[in-house]
Amino acid sequence: MELGFRSAGYGGGVQLATGTDNRLYLRITLTLPQVPTTPPQTTASEVFILDAPLNCDVAGSSISWYGLVNRGNAMPAGTSYYPIGAEWAAGGGEATDFNATPLAQIFLTQHNSTTTSTSITSVNVLQIHRYEIVVKTPGGEVDFYVDGILKAANTSNIPTGQITPFGEVGSSSSSTNQICVDVFGGLPVP
Repeated sequence: MELGFRSAGYGGGVQLATGTDNRLYLRITLTLPQVPTTPPQTTASEVFILDAPLNCDVAGSSISWYGLVNRGNAMPAGTSYYPIGAEWAAGGGEATDFNATPLAQIFLTQHNSTTTSTSITSVNVLQIHRYEIVVKTPGGEVDFYVDGILKAANTSNIPTGQITPFGEVGSSSSSTNQICVDVFGGLPVP
């Protein structure tokens, strides 16, 4: 598996780590400033799977893995977690992802930079879940599953072409802490 890492803002990192379920994950870490900033600064850390794209032009094409946010039992205001997603990294405009914030959980599809958002409920991102995005009908429907249960079905602004799977943690918070999210996981620890 070929991985890419990108960090913008204050810094972050990625490492292999054992999750709370004693399985291996890629842990994406985002380090926020040690002193609160005014105004809050936007920062993010992302990991991409470069050699396994989601092909939005093929019915049944999917991405799936386990993920969790291991940030204690609270999410700071201004923080976003993307435990699963895929986007056209070369220039944007085509994407599908799950965005969890302290206020909402949203499944997004994007085509030609126009976005459709579907709010979903009952997903505690502080617990381990298996996330899956499935192209049901190319150009017609993308389905989003959590633990094998259909949570959303978007039928507009469906991405096209091959898009790159990713996991991300980001913040526009002025808080002074470190945030991390485990993605692409579920392998037993040897």
